Amino acid sequence: MRRRHPSELEEGDGSPGGSPRNSTRRLRGRKHAPFCLMFMVVLFSSLIIVAATILCAFLVMGWPMPFFPGQDRRRRPVLLSNGAEPDAYVAGMIRMASEIRPSIIETLVSLSCSHNVGVHIVAADGVREAQMKVEEQRAKFFYEARITQAGFSLPEVGAEVGACAPFKIIKQDDSKIFRVKEGGSVPTNRVERIAALRDYQRSLLRPLFRDSSSQDSRTIRDGVVLVIDLDLGAIPPATSLSSQIAAMLYHRHSHDVVCAAGVTMASKHDPWYYDTYATVLLPDTYTHPLKRRVVGKYYAEEDPKLVRSDDQHGNFTQGDLMKWLYKRAKEEELNETNAWGGMVRVRSCFGGLALYRTAAWFRTQCQYGNDTLANELVRYASKADGRPCEHVVFHHCLRERGIVDSGGVNNRDVDVAIDPRMYTFWKKD
Repeated sequence: MRRRHPSELEEGDGSPGGSPRNSTRRLRGRKHAPFCLMFMVVLFSSLIIVAATILCAFLVMGWPMPFFPGQDRRRRPVLLSNGAEPDAYVAGMIRMASEIRPSIIETLVSLSCSHNVGVHIVAADGVREAQMKVEEQRAKFFYEARITQAGFSLPEVGAEVGACAPFKIIKQDDSKIFRVKEGGSVPTNRVERIAALRDYQRSLLRPLFRDSSSQDSRTIRDGVVLVIDLDLGAIPPATSLSSQIAAMLYHRHSHDVVCAAGVTMASKHDPWYYDTYATVLLPDTYTHPLKRRVVGKYYAEEDPKLVRSDDQHGNFTQGDLMKWLYKRAKEEELNETNAWGGMVRVRSCFGGLALYRTAAWFRTQCQYGNDTLANELVRYASKADGRPCEHVVFHHCLRERGIVDSGGVNNRDVDVAIDPRMYTFWKKD
């Protein structure tokens, strides 16, 4: 390779023999480089501190942030709670309201303040403590909503602060619920008490769904009631429940009742279906084990293969029942043409949480506490309670009576289903 002659080197070339003047400039530049770098770091850090200080001031004061002109506010969730009368209500029950889990209170507040779902809870005690927890959660919600308005996007937070649907927790009045006279006592049967409480709550919520456009005060407008036992360990998130409510409210499926798949982790590997006491499969199979029934034998239309074994870990477990529901749901999904396929039709269910069309839940001819019908349905009675589950009684009546469609003209069969994708969690096994 030929070496270049010094005369061939260009000015500023860093090769040996280049211009001495340029070499001196390069040495000076290298000498000052650390100082320049340090100055840039200090300047950049100062700008960050100033920007952070201004940002904190805007967040604390709740001011709008005009220096984010490019943000797309249309992508933020829209607050549905705009003062309109709710088309859906949570009907919750619990013995001690103060024992409702914080995560469930958070979900209920989100339903109320982000999705315009009213909340109505009946409790035997602990009402004041529960109300304080709700107020704390609501204050947290409003704080997050203020941050959202400042330009940040948080889930389940709307555009307007302060517009929440009604949230009411009441202490049960035994004299009204159980028609107890002075000096009397409430029923001793557990299921009988629960049934009376559910019918009492129906009577309180019914006026909220009265159709003001009808001259008949008995006419109920279309809506959804979300019945929840609030002693559960966990329920679906607010966004999931809101989607379920919307699907029923806007008739995206034909079901009148949709129950959760209440599961328990009795097995460490698979979810086990819990609520066999309330579940009757089609055409007429009661999933409760024989040894726990009053009538300890299979009846005519029952499929013994789908009844939980007497031994909890026997031939057909609650885990097997859950797998069967998954399989049936998959088959139903193939038969349905919409995204809300995949629910399993049954005679009765609950699972700790169920959605009802108002036409079904407010059916005046049906009650949870129908003792006459309960005595007729002895084949569904458990030894522990001496009677059928109140949900079995109520759903049986709905099947017998049918549902009155909007306008009060046509009777049709009730459609009850389990959604295996909608989980609740039970702390029991």
